Amino acid sequence: FEGGKNIIRRYGVTPEWNSKNKAPWFLYIDEIENQYALNYENHESLKAKLEVVQTEEIGGISIWRLGSEDPDNYKVIVGAVAKACFRILKDNAWLLFWYSVEDWHKETRAILEIEGFTVCPMPAVWVHDSNYTATPAYRLGQRTENFFYARKGIPKLGKMGHGNTFTFRTAKKNERFHIAEKPIELYEDILKVFLGNRKGTTTISGFAGSGNFILAADNLSHNSIGFDLSKDFKNNYIAKVTAEAPGQYKTYKD
Repeated sequence: FEGGKNIIRRYGVTPEWNSKNKAPWFLYIDEIENQYALNYENHESLKAKLEVVQTEEIGGISIWRLGSEDPDNYKVIVGAVAKACFRILKDNAWLLFWYSVEDWHKETRAILEIEGFTVCPMPAVWVHDSNYTATPAYRLGQRTENFFYARKGIPKLGKMGHGNTFTFRTAKKNERFHIAEKPIELYEDILKVFLGNRKGTTTISGFAGSGNFILAADNLSHNSIGFDLSKDFKNNYIAKVTAEAPGQYKTYKD
């Protein structure tokens, strides 16, 4: 089970991963004044390797944890995260940034560009089969979620000619632990599009949540780490790691 232990160690929880600990990957997330921020100290060797950073939807996660939907708070959070992501990424690298297209489309793009990223104006879209809406009498079910893909430098897509949609069903209740869990199969496809057939690329999931991005990267022989604030999230991640063989992680049961 040594391979599984190594994969478990790739998921850090904030209280356990700080500047006083010898984190093997030299990158961690701190909660600073109730706001998320990536922190990176004196580890230039990692910067030379880091090629993909992926963030979860901050519109739904960080703002909720702040207990506020104040646009100024959102700009502070996203600005801090974008600045840190740009700093730690190597030259010619990608940032995948999930966000709420309804609430924060213009703001998110503007902030990423201010921090130095080149952002494709048309986001990529996950098309799924959920019909959720808080007001079904007035609104159709929302079957899409969006992420900006942004460049530091001039990286090339690993799979050219791919459309900007990724169609994968949502995970069923018996297939997920995390409330906003995206399927491993989706992440695998996204990684293939941006990295192609390469192996051993260093990637980071800045808001790891379910940890599925880490597992998808492991399936494709990439080096990935991730961080979040909840020990419950990590415990659920450990359960998934121990239930499957390394390199064979799946969300879908059928």
